[in-house]
Amino acid sequence: MEPPQPKSYIIYDDEEEQGPSTAEIIANQSQDYVDEKLAEYQMTIIQLQEEQERVQKKTFVNWINSYLSKRVPPLRINDLILDLRDGTKLLALLEVLSGERLV
Repeated sequence: MEPPQPKSYIIYDDEEEQGPSTAEIIANQSQDYVDEKLAEYQMTIIQLQEEQERVQKKTFVNWINSYLSKRVPPLRINDLILDLRDGTKLLALLEVLSGERLV
């Protein structure tokens, strides 16, 4: 027969670094989750703002074209910024809206 083996005991040293606590791990994971969701929400907001701006520009271009089509000869704009930049089509729009010749 073999002699009985001595029992082994684990001795914990409270002064030894044990790493982050469970609460700290959960807090860090929670913050990572919050940061990830915040980034997703911010990206969604940016996309919605861009879509809203695109729709507003398209609506305004359609509104302008509806009035410029009443002019003789009719005019049309395709790009809100480029087509109104020199002021000629903007002046034509104002003439149609006011019913007066402005030049």
